[in-house]
Amino acid sequence: MVTFLVCLSTGVVRHRFVQKYSAALRKFLIKQSLTSTRHLCVCVPMLSDTPSVHIQNSLKCFLVCFRFSTAASQCSYILDPRDPLFLQIDDPSFSASPTCIWLMQGWLFFSVQRSGNQTRSRPTTRGAPWTNDRAGPVCRDRANLSYTESFYGQPFIWCMLNNFGGNSGFFGTVESINSGPSKALSKPCDVRVDERAGLAQRAGQLVQWASLYAIRRYGSTQENLTAAWVLLFASVYNCTVPHYRNNNHSPLVRRPSFHMNGGRWYDPADLYKSLETDYRGGSVLMSKETFRYDLVDVTRQVLQVLTTSFYQDILLVAGGVLVYDILPELNRLLNSDRNFLLGTWLERARSLGLDEKEAQLYDMNARNQLTLWGPSGEILDYASKEWGGLMEDYYAQRWGLFVNMLQDTFNQAAFQVEKGFVYNGRKYPTKPQETPMRLPTGSSSKYYPQALKRL
Repeated sequence: MVTFLVCLSTGVVRHRFVQKYSAALRKFLIKQSLTSTRHLCVCVPMLSDTPSVHIQNSLKCFLVCFRFSTAASQCSYILDPRDPLFLQIDDPSFSASPTCIWLMQGWLFFSVQRSGNQTRSRPTTRGAPWTNDRAGPVCRDRANLSYTESFYGQPFIWCMLNNFGGNSGFFGTVESINSGPSKALSKPCDVRVDERAGLAQRAGQLVQWASLYAIRRYGSTQENLTAAWVLLFASVYNCTVPHYRNNNHSPLVRRPSFHMNGGRWYDPADLYKSLETDYRGGSVLMSKETFRYDLVDVTRQVLQVLTTSFYQDILLVAGGVLVYDILPELNRLLNSDRNFLLGTWLERARSLGLDEKEAQLYDMNARNQLTLWGPSGEILDYASKEWGGLMEDYYAQRWGLFVNMLQDTFNQAAFQVEKGFVYNGRKYPTKPQETPMRLPTGSSSKYYPQALKRL
């Protein structure tokens, strides 16, 4: 059986290593069939057919050398198979490290569920002799346990992922989270559930839980604070759209284009009202870091929503408002709280370097992870963050380039229209063409409702 799956980060340094590794692998496996993968692995080839004994021995040698170099008495390995490019594990893989712990992410099952081909995922869990030392799949809160028959009886870990890629932005599936652990525990297998939140078992108790959470978080019983959290729980933190894929990917942090998804799973009015509620009576809590953090975070989310609105009007004057007003204001807001500072992230990365050259390398990789995620933007904006500094010198600069290029292109084309009018020689009417009373009434009934929406 196929015996290995190598997961490598896509940083520039690792990318160069992978290129050399891939070339050596192709030379060594001249008789094996290799298949190039998509952007997720940058340039790592995959074996199309069952590897030979040489590959099994190579994997065993790699694991032995890895354990020796790290002086680890016990290792844990994480597998992240995706789509059909997954490889089954069997005993030769474990022989080099018989006490190791294997943990596999559950993306494969999520992908297979969408494709409707269940036979592709079944061998993945049934092929390996899982034991207590070999943990099974990690299951997202939106996974369908019934579809995989509770991962075909294998142990699994139920978890949540509300900020995919570590993105900034609000998202949640509170109803699913509330019911997910109890459903997982009802399955006939070993389930490990981290239920620190202690949510209510009945959906009707979620409002009460949200109110008590606000009291615990701020140490205050102000009704406006509990009302704000109840609003957030019922809207932005409660996505009920099946397989919603646009969470935390606002046009604010995506490369500008004319084909961006600005849709939302909640009513922005609930978010605005929550912010307004926070501001009322919040001055007495400004000494509390949790309140200051939430105030900045909710305001950031509101400005993110406004960015989407201005994006939809980008060809009009709103483009200038976005670039020269909204984004600088957002950058100032983010710089007001230590939890939203790019400098903290970069300083931590630099501190790992043993000398200045290595510190610069870590600094570059830390920036790369937040933006390009690869030497050529292989997974662009995968780990986007709305942080002070990053907003000013990355997102605002990129949007400014987009708007300015649109304006420059428009100016060039507009001049041809303007010049064309001067020289077209067309004759125009000198008498009225329609009844004057009809047109104003028709225009008002057509555009007045739209004008009200923009107030």
